[in-house]
Amino acid sequence: MATNADRVLSAILNKDNPRRDLLAQAIVKLGEEYFSTDAHTQIFRYLVRYYDRTGGVITADTFNDALQLNDVEPAKALAYVKTYEALAANPISEADFLWSVDQLRIEKAKHQTGLALTEAMEILERGYQDSRGNFLKGHEDARAYLTNRIFEIERAGGNEPAPEGDVFVEYEAILEDYEARKRKEKGQGILTGIRAVDDRTGGYQKGELIMICAYAGIGKSMISTQSAWDCAVNQKKNVFFATSETLREQVMRRIIARHSRLPMFDHPIDSADIKKGTLSPADEKVFRDVLED
Repeated sequence: MATNADRVLSAILNKDNPRRDLLAQAIVKLGEEYFSTDAHTQIFRYLVRYYDRTGGVITADTFNDALQLNDVEPAKALAYVKTYEALAANPISEADFLWSVDQLRIEKAKHQTGLALTEAMEILERGYQDSRGNFLKGHEDARAYLTNRIFEIERAGGNEPAPEGDVFVEYEAILEDYEARKRKEKGQGILTGIRAVDDRTGGYQKGELIMICAYAGIGKSMISTQSAWDCAVNQKKNVFFATSETLREQVMRRIIARHSRLPMFDHPIDSADIKKGTLSPADEKVFRDVLED
């Protein structure tokens, strides 16, 4: 059964379509220490060296030549090349690659956590000399050491790398993205339903974080409600609306009032009248029709 390390390297080495873009991601997120077998470690090491010099993925022949130049023991070199070829012959999807990269990071964090617990117990029971030469012993030292180590592990495992890239690797994808936008196959994001905003921004694009800021009472909640309604009704998207300031009932009333402005209803109703219970008989009919719709 393929391991996570197998899947990561197979996706990169794919003999029909070597993925230097995936290699670039792996270099940012992983290191040699994430690979447990000697063959995997050596393959990743040479992948990184070759990428640093050329920006590409090292081929099996070039990998073999590099091993010979570095006087790697013939039996080991043969095993490394055989492993390379076996991995390259097993195509792996990008989704599986990304999942396996995350799993390797999790596996390392688990190992480091177990090691930290073992070291903390040694400090507690017998005493332990840390990497700086300090001798630690007792409950307070063990607790402080474990707390610091867990913090370091969480920080290293939880921080995502900066969204950096290599244009040498990505220029084709960038050009394809632009051409698709030019053909109008891409470009329109999630719309707010407010034409003046959508014409200027092109909508909310995938991966963007949108922050709406203004003084109290200016209309932040109204814009959010309008966006949620338009996304759900006109764009047919699933919407999750979380609110910590405006009450859920207020949001519901505003969405109902916004929906009543569709041409299919006789006339729009006001959310304030819903709140106060002052809808006219005609308004109440629209109110019920809106709820049913």
